[in-house]
Amino acid sequence: MADVKAVRDRVVTRIRAAVTGINVMDFMVVNPVLPAALVAPPPGTFLTEVTGDGCEDLDLVVTVLVSNTMSQNAQNRLDEYLSEGASQNLANAIESGSTADWDYAIVGAARNYGSFVFGSGDQAQTFLGFELPVTVGLS
Repeated sequence: MADVKAVRDRVVTRIRAAVTGINVMDFMVVNPVLPAALVAPPPGTFLTEVTGDGCEDLDLVVTVLVSNTMSQNAQNRLDEYLSEGASQNLANAIESGSTADWDYAIVGAARNYGSFVFGSGDQAQTFLGFELPVTVGLS
């Protein structure tokens, strides 16, 4: 079985090395320090044995949060994290570098651009962001 924490840590390390000014964590937090990238498995199935020889696919989601308000500056920041060729492109940060940790890392289509609510009741906070699904192949 895959070492999920080790893979999450490696995704975090890749983002930190390539993208400046973003707080990257390998766990979900109630009060993230913005801008933030939170790396965690998604709800539901996230670890799939692909072949009989023990190869596995591990699915993760990078939840990117930039602001607690909807503004043009916040949307521009999100665009920077998504745009191909931008120095702050998160997909390139995750997919580049050594493959010693895994066989492949594939970033899927960005999704859920909009509001994310963390916490509940009077403590609930809403943030502007999006999700990047990541599939890591492990042998």
